[in-house]
Amino acid sequence: MKHSVFIAAAHQYQSPEKISGFTVGNNKILAITKDKPEIIALNNDLTFLWKRNFLLHWGKYVPPRITISPDDLLIGIAEINAIRLATIDGTVLFRQEHEAWDAFLGGDLFFTENHVLFVTPGPEKDRLTMMELSNFKIISTIELPGRQENNYTFHRTPHPEMILLEAAAGQDDCTLFLIKQSTGNITIEELKVCNDRIMGGFSPDGGLFVTAPHYDEGIEWFSFPLVNRAGEISQSEIFNNVDPLPAEEPDSLNYQTLFIADKIIAVLTRFGRILLINIDTGKIVTELTLQELEPKGYDEGGQETRDPEKIYDYASDLTELKFVAPNRLLARHSSGKLLSYSLSL
Repeated sequence: MKHSVFIAAAHQYQSPEKISGFTVGNNKILAITKDKPEIIALNNDLTFLWKRNFLLHWGKYVPPRITISPDDLLIGIAEINAIRLATIDGTVLFRQEHEAWDAFLGGDLFFTENHVLFVTPGPEKDRLTMMELSNFKIISTIELPGRQENNYTFHRTPHPEMILLEAAAGQDDCTLFLIKQSTGNITIEELKVCNDRIMGGFSPDGGLFVTAPHYDEGIEWFSFPLVNRAGEISQSEIFNNVDPLPAEEPDSLNYQTLFIADKIIAVLTRFGRILLINIDTGKIVTELTLQELEPKGYDEGGQETRDPEKIYDYASDLTELKFVAPNRLLARHSSGKLLSYSLSL
């Protein structure tokens, strides 16, 4: 493996309150802060635009989730017991209450050009609903397998008429569904070839998506829109080609991976390392070291140390990482700030 590449943060934003999540629109980044009712808007270089009170409702272990429409004019909010659509100035256009999600579960929203999709608990099964944005008329509802068992996440695909829905049941399992929409109708199909895989992201050319392991398997990537397994690399193949760090237990894969080029994936490890792998060769290209997010060694008592003889484990301050085409990484620091990095691969 080549030596690691250090990348300095190009931009950063530190909120007075700790940022607990963010979503990326076409021209805006929206962030929420822990236990606060506001939404913060930033531009693409993390410059502050505005902060407004959206009366966000924090449930017990069910934080609110936000998304933004493709034209950056509407905000969707999924809370513990309600779905809301609002304008960016905070005017509520639609609200639907539902049974409260159980702890650690939750729904999500997804905007298309003319519709919004959302998941809520139903009386017998969780429900996937599609609604028109022009008149807020519900035009299709589908029952999903299970009730109050999953945390749901939508994923945009390169094909506007296709959407991925991830249903994560904690440590039990993870299921990926393919939603197809047409005028006035949606269909849904379980992608069994992706069973127990954690969705990562699409390649810039849209022909592949990559997944992380739910258990101890390796990295797998799949073709799209015909979803077939296109390749894989095991954990042993990855870590046999990485310089080991001194610790009580060896490093292993984390739950996140993403494409940063058509043939290059970034893989996060439990120690906080970011490994770049060429999927054609299966070789590690390099290791990325992001400013302020470097892996740190800790002794058995949990104190930070650089003494190899005392290091028991490693961790970094990286809590969330997203690739923004064509060449940016957006990261959330454990302190709650956002950082942006420019890639030159």
